[in-house]
Amino acid sequence: MKKFLLLLLVLLLAAGIGLYFFPDTRQVLPAAVREPVSQMLPAEETAVYKWKDAAGNWQYTDSPPDDPAIPYTVVRVPKDANVIPSETQ
Repeated sequence: MKKFLLLLLVLLLAAGIGLYFFPDTRQVLPAAVREPVSQMLPAEETAVYKWKDAAGNWQYTDSPPDDPAIPYTVVRVPKDANVIPSETQ
Protein backbone atom coordinates (compact mmCIF):
# COMPACT_ATOMS: atom_id res chain seq x y z
CA MET A 1 0.00 0.00 0.00
CA LYS A 2 2.84 2.40 0.81
CA LYS A 3 4.49 1.66 -2.54
CA PHE A 4 1.23 2.45 -4.35
CA LEU A 5 0.82 5.76 -2.52
CA LEU A 6 4.45 6.66 -3.20
CA LEU A 7 4.01 5.85 -6.90
CA LEU A 8 0.82 7.93 -7.01
CA LEU A 9 2.60 10.85 -5.34
CA VAL A 10 5.50 10.62 -7.81
CA LEU A 11 3.10 10.56 -10.78
CA LEU A 12 1.17 13.57 -9.48
CA LEU A 13 4.41 15.43 -8.86
CA ALA A 14 5.63 14.61 -12.38
CA ALA A 15 2.33 15.81 -13.87
CA GLY A 16 2.55 19.04 -11.86
CA ILE A 17 6.11 19.67 -12.99
CA GLY A 18 5.11 18.99 -16.59
CA LEU A 19 2.22 21.45 -16.40
CA TYR A 20 4.44 24.05 -14.74
CA PHE A 21 7.14 23.92 -17.41
CA PHE A 22 4.81 23.24 -20.37
CA PRO A 23 1.53 25.07 -19.57
CA ASP A 24 0.33 25.28 -23.17
CA THR A 25 0.23 21.57 -23.92
CA ARG A 26 -3.12 21.69 -25.70
CA GLN A 27 -1.29 22.44 -28.96
CA VAL A 28 0.23 18.95 -29.00
CA LEU A 29 -3.16 17.31 -28.66
CA PRO A 30 -4.65 15.97 -31.88
CA ALA A 31 -7.41 18.02 -33.48
CA ALA A 32 -9.94 15.30 -32.64
CA VAL A 33 -9.30 16.00 -28.95
CA ARG A 34 -9.13 19.81 -29.26
CA GLU A 35 -12.19 20.27 -31.48
CA PRO A 36 -15.00 19.02 -29.21
CA VAL A 37 -14.63 21.97 -26.81
CA SER A 38 -17.82 23.53 -28.18
CA GLN A 39 -19.69 20.26 -27.69
CA MET A 40 -18.80 20.20 -23.98
CA LEU A 41 -20.29 23.64 -23.35
CA PRO A 42 -23.78 24.07 -21.94
CA ALA A 43 -26.50 24.67 -24.55
CA GLU A 44 -26.64 28.38 -23.66
CA GLU A 45 -22.94 28.98 -24.43
CA THR A 46 -20.84 28.84 -27.56
CA ALA A 47 -17.07 28.68 -28.09
CA VAL A 48 -15.15 31.42 -29.89
CA TYR A 49 -11.49 30.81 -30.75
CA LYS A 50 -9.16 33.82 -30.42
CA TRP A 51 -5.64 34.15 -31.82
CA LYS A 52 -3.28 36.62 -33.52
CA ASP A 53 -2.52 36.20 -37.22
CA ALA A 54 0.87 36.77 -38.88
CA ALA A 55 0.16 40.51 -39.18
CA GLY A 56 -0.57 40.79 -35.46
CA ASN A 57 -4.34 41.23 -35.87
CA TRP A 58 -6.74 39.43 -33.54
CA GLN A 59 -8.87 36.76 -35.18
CA TYR A 60 -12.14 35.43 -33.73
CA THR A 61 -13.69 32.34 -35.31
CA ASP A 62 -15.85 29.36 -34.46
CA SER A 63 -12.98 26.92 -35.13
CA PRO A 64 -9.31 26.86 -34.05
CA PRO A 65 -6.59 28.01 -36.46
CA ASP A 66 -5.49 25.52 -39.12
CA ASP A 67 -1.83 25.83 -38.14
CA PRO A 68 -1.27 23.86 -34.89
CA ALA A 69 1.74 26.07 -34.05
CA ILE A 70 -0.48 29.14 -33.56
CA PRO A 71 -1.45 29.56 -29.89
CA TYR A 72 -5.10 30.31 -29.27
CA THR A 73 -7.59 30.66 -26.45
CA VAL A 74 -11.17 29.48 -26.21
CA VAL A 75 -13.62 32.18 -25.13
CA ARG A 76 -17.02 31.02 -23.86
CA VAL A 77 -19.77 33.38 -24.87
CA PRO A 78 -23.47 33.22 -23.88
CA LYS A 79 -25.61 32.65 -26.98
CA ASP A 80 -27.73 35.73 -26.25
CA ALA A 81 -24.72 38.05 -25.82
CA ASN A 82 -23.97 40.76 -28.37
CA VAL A 83 -20.35 40.21 -29.38
CA ILE A 84 -20.44 42.82 -32.16
CA PRO A 85 -19.33 46.24 -30.89
CA SER A 86 -22.01 48.88 -31.00
CA GLU A 87 -21.70 51.79 -33.38
CA THR A 88 -20.35 54.96 -31.75
CA GLN A 89 -22.26 58.16 -32.36
